[in-house]
Amino acid sequence: MSVDTSPRHAGERGTALLRTTEVRGPGGIGVRRRLPGPRAPRAFVPVDPGLHRRLARIRVTGDARLAVPSSRGDARVYYVDGGESVAKALLAHGPAAELVEPVRSMGRLLRALHAVPAPAALAGERAPGLDRLGDWLSGHHRHSYPAYAQAVVRRRLGQAGWALVREHYERLAAVQSGLVHGAAGLGSMIVGSAQGDVLLTGEDLAVGDWRMDVGWVIGELVELRWQLGGDGPSWQRLIQALLDGYGRDLGPDWPMIAVLRILLHVHDIASYVDWFQAGFDHYAGFVAFLVGLAADSS
Repeated sequence: MSVDTSPRHAGERGTALLRTTEVRGPGGIGVRRRLPGPRAPRAFVPVDPGLHRRLARIRVTGDARLAVPSSRGDARVYYVDGGESVAKALLAHGPAAELVEPVRSMGRLLRALHAVPAPAALAGERAPGLDRLGDWLSGHHRHSYPAYAQAVVRRRLGQAGWALVREHYERLAAVQSGLVHGAAGLGSMIVGSAQGDVLLTGEDLAVGDWRMDVGWVIGELVELRWQLGGDGPSWQRLIQALLDGYGRDLGPDWPMIAVLRILLHVHDIASYVDWFQAGFDHYAGFVAFLVGLAADSS
């Protein structure tokens, strides 16, 4: 008797940068399959079996872990059964108290990942998001819409504000001190799966500055608080939980690192989210507010 072991699709979503499909694999095991979108500027980082084995052994308080993928051609496949991302939970329910511990675990997982020596194969490998942001800040646009978005933000910031953004980008991009996740985000932290809380890890591994990974998550929380509103102290508890889990904060640079993450989001929306046809004035105003905070604290 033959057994059908082909995965069954449970829905595909994503953008022209990244596609994610949730399927049921052999034996009903949950599978997340991620694939570069049709306009992604580069492929995922090749799987390094030795590094992945080491990362897969990491466990932190609360039994949270890193989920590393297997390679299926250009795609990466994660065996993570059920659960939803922290990003999805925040969009649906706001900064609920039950997300505090998963976000704290995310900080712990990033700290443990950063303690792993980077393999020689990653030497000089910069996070793809940093490269996309650097090209955009430098005016290298493949399409008119990201060029328009950059012009809106740059006009709102003025010469001094734009120079501050460029300065902080160059400082962050120049550091290659150790292994980084490369695309740490609330959409990759899965809670409530059969495997516990897991951080999807492996597509964008790079060498860089630890502050990028932590700052990227803070930038997402700051942006979501601005977009969704709600109880300010509850959002702050999530930010503090991340920092407590990591065991270190970003110091006075945090507003500008958050700005860089939000600007990367602006770029990615303009470049890869085909259904988005709104303007970027609201983003430009918020970024200008954060840049003002940074300038006032310097």
